[in-house]
This record gives sequence, structure tokens and C-alpha cells, in this order.
Amino acid sequence: MENSTGVRGGASHERGDFRIDFIGIGTRRAGTTWTYHCLREHPEICMSNVKETFVFHDFLGMGKGVDSAAYLKYFGHCPPESIKGEFTPHYFFDEKAPQLIRQSFPNAKLLISFRNPVDRLESSYYFWKYRGRHDFASFEDFLEKEDFDARKENRYFSHLERWLELFPRENILVMIYEDIARDSAAFIREVYDFVGADSSFVPESIHKSINMGKDSKGQALSRISYKVIRRIEKYETGKKVVTRLLESRARAWFDSMMESGSSTGVEARAQSSRPPVREETRARVIDEYRDEINGLARFLDRDLSFWR
Repeated sequence: MENSTGVRGGASHERGDFRIDFIGIGTRRAGTTWTYHCLREHPEICMSNVKETFVFHDFLGMGKGVDSAAYLKYFGHCPPESIKGEFTPHYFFDEKAPQLIRQSFPNAKLLISFRNPVDRLESSYYFWKYRGRHDFASFEDFLEKEDFDARKENRYFSHLERWLELFPRENILVMIYEDIARDSAAFIREVYDFVGADSSFVPESIHKSINMGKDSKGQALSRISYKVIRRIEKYETGKKVVTRLLESRARAWFDSMMESGSSTGVEARAQSSRPPVREETRARVIDEYRDEINGLARFLDRDLSFWR
């Protein structure tokens, strides 16, 4: 039964013995998988058994509410005293997610990672190309024709303002992706401290690059999966099947197949082999999001001119 808040199975997940301490809400292609792994390795933290639960994001447009029983299953392995969290980057640009999370976890802390808008879009282009979601021949074609919210997500400050309407500033940690390369240890220490964990812990993943925008061992499976999803999501029965799979244990196996890990040096070589983004394209994208960048810079009281 769904109540007036859109949450099935209870008005708030925080009632009873279960609560979520933090949620990573975005953005895609901005170090979220690396951050998830560093969080998962911390002995005081227990992450959802899959990185992205999609519980507060209507992945298939079915208009369903939040199923608390299904959500709890992602954390069935967590000790009661652990710091619990999840990381679903789709939440950031979802118009309904802020309200749904507020209704379910009003005291949750939120993690957001932002990246140079051009570099994030370029990473999205290669990431989804290798996984069979598009076949655009060039980055410019992708910018012109992509239809899965990559450009919408770049409205950083506009989306952030929606979250700030419902969550206090002190409950939101805004991170900058480029800081990982500058000092990954300092970056993850700030994250640990924010969620309430021992910030002196050093995770094994700190010097790895995970989920890069390149071919992975699961690329063939990914391409087949997207073709199947595109075909069956046209039908209600097909959507229900996909939803069941997303909530099943098979998700953890599928996610592990999709991830690609390497050292930072390997990632740098992979990226250096790509053709550089045209200067006119870079300038056009930065100009398109100039107000968003300036708004975020003022909010953070930080110079973001290195994005330009």
C-alpha cells in the first residue's frame, strides 16, 4: 500500500531500527564509483550491496513509489551499529528525488561530486559508447542528440538549489572531482569525516581508478542488456521484469562485471589516446553552463576558473 508521501510500506524508513546515514546523490562520471569503493572499504561503514539502488529514482518511468521493504534488502548485511549509506548519482537531477529522500530520511547527509562540465560530458560519451547505449560517431554528435540526461545533469547550481530547499547546508558535502587527482588522501578524509567515520583510515582503492570510460570485461553483456531493456521497457510486463532484476541479487554480479579498475597511470594513458575535445566545442559547452559554474563558485566561495 502506498501512502500520501509516495512511500510504500511505511511513512519513514527512519522509524524503527533502520536508518540511512548518508546518500551519494551525484553526479555521474565524477568519481562516484571510486568514492563508493573507498567508503565500502571503511570498517565503520556499510554500503548498500549494489552501488546504485535507484530506489528514489524512477529508472523506467513506471511512476511507482518508494518500496521500503525492497530498500531494506540492500542493507540486510549491515550490522545495526554501522554507518549506512548508498550512492546513486541519478538522484541529483531527478526532480522527485529530493522530496522522496526528505520524506524517508530527513536527517540523511548528502554527498555530491562535481566535475568540469566538458570533461564530465566527454567521459559520459565514451562510457556509454563502450557499453552500447549510443553509437554517435563524435563527441559533437553526442552533445547534439543524446537523450539520457547527460547535458541536463550539468546544470549543477540549479539542481543543487532544489536540494538546499529541503536539506540544511551542513548536511550537504559538495566535492570537486579534480581534487581527487590533486590529493586523493585529503579528499577521502573529508568524506569520512563528513559521514562520521574515522578519517585516518586509508582505503586500498585510494590509488585506483574504477569504472573508467573505457571497455570493461562486461562490455558485451552491457551492450546486450541495453538492447534488451530498450526493447522490453515499451511494455508494462517488461518493465516489471527489469524492476525485479534491479532488486535481485543478480544486480551485484552485474555491477561487478560493469566495473573496470586500473591504476591512475593506466587511466591517464587511456584518456591520452583519445582525440582532444575541439577548442570551439569546449568553449561552447563552458559558455552554455557559465551561469551554473559561476553560481556554484559563489556558493562554495571557490575559484572554479580551472574549469574554463
